[in-house]
This record gives sequence, structure tokens and C-alpha cells, in this order.
Amino acid sequence: MLHTLLYRSNAVYPFPHPSDLDILRSAWENNRRNGITGFLVRTRNHFVQFVEGPLGAVHALQDMLVIDPRHTAFEVLIEGPAERREFPDWSMGYAEFEEDDVLKLAFLAAVGPATESRRAVPPLIACMKDIARRRGERSGRAAAM
Repeated sequence: MLHTLLYRSNAVYPFPHPSDLDILRSAWENNRRNGITGFLVRTRNHFVQFVEGPLGAVHALQDMLVIDPRHTAFEVLIEGPAERREFPDWSMGYAEFEEDDVLKLAFLAAVGPATESRRAVPPLIACMKDIARRRGERSGRAAAM
């Protein structure tokens, strides 16, 4: 069964930080091996990540993420079964906000306090997909699935 998880957390280190590359390297390898796809957005002080894959693999990843010392205030925004993948071509897509101010404003608006409402989640995922589409060639590695 396909399962999804969308969370946000507070980064311990402001962007950019050398640990960001470590996160991506391990995600690309582990996610590809475990059938997980997704997208990670890094702002100056936050992570927002959407992952999808087999139920057991997503739960195991969530267990690891909750105790990862590189972030705090891990908050699940949505979790549950899905009919299809939102990011089928990404073992872990990635974008950081340094350059596209319009995208940054749209994303931060979606991640703001209103995210406590489930109504904000679909626009947030749509924004992440738009970022993935716009930055596809340079944002990450496509999944080999």
C-alpha cells in the first residue's frame, strides 16, 4: 500500500550548512533502496518534506526523522494512504530558497500558521510540485525505479 507523509521542522543550523548535503546524499541512497520518492524544501530555518512509498518504509523513515538531531519541532502535516505518487521521478527532489522570491513567498504562505488546517495541504503539495517542475534539472536525482 502506498503511504504518504508531509512534515515540517525547524532546522538546527541556518541555511546553508554542510549537513544539508549529507541529508541529501543519504536520502538519495536510502530512498531509492526502499522505494521511497519525495521532495524536500529547505528555507533558511525550516525543512518541509513530502515522502511517499510503502507503508513500512515510510514509517521507518519517519522514526528516523523524528530523532534526527539536525532539526527540531517535527510536525506531521498529513499522513496516510495514497492512490498514486506525487513525485514518481524523484528519489529525493530538493530545492532551497535563495533565488526565486515569488516561489519563496508562495511556499512560505502555504507553510504558515494556516497549515494547521488540512485545506492548506493540497496547495502546499502543488507548490512543491511546481518547484520540482521548475528546478527539475538541477534540484536532485531522478529515482531509478
